[in-house]
Amino acid sequence: MRHGRCKYTRKDKKPIFGSFANDKPNGLAVSDGKTVLFKDGMLVVLSGDELTGCKMYRTGSQILLCLGVLIAAGMGVVLSGNRDPTGQNYYALAVLLYIIYMCVSGANDACRYLCNTLGIVQLFKDVELGIAAAPICNHHMECFHYETSRDKEGNESKRKVVTSTHDQPFNFEEWVDQSPPASTIDYLEYLLLSRLNIAEIINYSPAARHRLNNER
Repeated sequence: MRHGRCKYTRKDKKPIFGSFANDKPNGLAVSDGKTVLFKDGMLVVLSGDELTGCKMYRTGSQILLCLGVLIAAGMGVVLSGNRDPTGQNYYALAVLLYIIYMCVSGANDACRYLCNTLGIVQLFKDVELGIAAAPICNHHMECFHYETSRDKEGNESKRKVVTSTHDQPFNFEEWVDQSPPASTIDYLEYLLLSRLNIAEIINYSPAARHRLNNER
């Protein structure tokens, strides 16, 4: 029975440094420089994505649009106070910039994330349905060859050419789902907003592995 701080290596060979309780990883841990959370052996990623160029561009655009709205509205107030008819044009420009600002502000990861949120009751129902459902495994077959070419300088390069592809599902005759029950993620009830990623790992019995290889 393992307890305390330890190094845990997953099937993808990536080490996780955290703590064990009752022979299962539990609590906060570190994997690939990211903070993760274990709940009875289940992994939950907590940290978000890094600041990318796209996010910096969007943030800069929002700042410029916000300044544009304030400047246009201010010019409208000043010109309208001086009874200048062009003040109405600045009001219209401020409204237009504000609409663009709202559109740009809504086109981000946070808004897309909020649009896909589920209530905690529905989440538990979906997890239970996923555990009860049959696993899905799809064969993807691809016929290809490589073409070799040389440029004017004599440098050789290879290019993969795909001639045909085919997909076919693998039909499971029976299966045993060893996933922990949905009650093991009851901690989500206490988190205001979280993202749940569920990884599906399929282990074949010797007979199923033999049939899988034959179908391939």
